[in-house]
Amino acid sequence: IGSDLSKAHNICEDVKDERRKMRKEEWQLLNRLYNYDMDYLSRTFLYLKELVEDIMMLADHIKSFSEYIQFLATKYLIFD
Repeated sequence: IGSDLSKAHNICEDVKDERRKMRKEEWQLLNRLYNYDMDYLSRTFLYLKELVEDIMMLADHIKSFSEYIQFLATKYLIFD
């Protein structure tokens, strides 16, 4: 992205697509987690739930950063 802004848009779109896939995976993982036969107040359950949610929070931040890079690429390609 840093060396060729013209490719930034496509790369950022790929990042958004990957995040969409991750969101689907998150729901599948949470669904599997809630269907396990375990105590929902156990540490293991809470740790796994937090892990899935934190990974998705990271994916959300990556998407936001990608959108910002896409904005900058558009801005500087227009004004170059």
